[in-house]
Amino acid sequence: MTGGERGEEAAARLSVMEKTADGFRIAEEDLRIRGPGDFAGVRQSGIPDLVFADLVRDAPILQLAKEIAAELHRDDPELSAPEHVAIRRFLEMRPAAAAVQD
Repeated sequence: MTGGERGEEAAARLSVMEKTADGFRIAEEDLRIRGPGDFAGVRQSGIPDLVFADLVRDAPILQLAKEIAAELHRDDPELSAPEHVAIRRFLEMRPAAAAVQD
């Protein structure tokens, strides 16, 4: 990123802060401007950007997915129904799932 691009990005972020004191709105705009790949402030070189969802643009569908997941967990917390076995197996392969089960 060049100095000019950084200046433009900074100006856009400051403009949002001039217009609102709503921290959620500021964070949303910052996410839109910087993108999710820069949460930690660094981007790993050599790794292509893989985009599954735009956290701002796709917020409604992500919220719907969250609601469906909560409903599924409420109705079948063990994911034992035949139609949920593949989901359970996928989750069991994830390291975070094993930590939660301990």
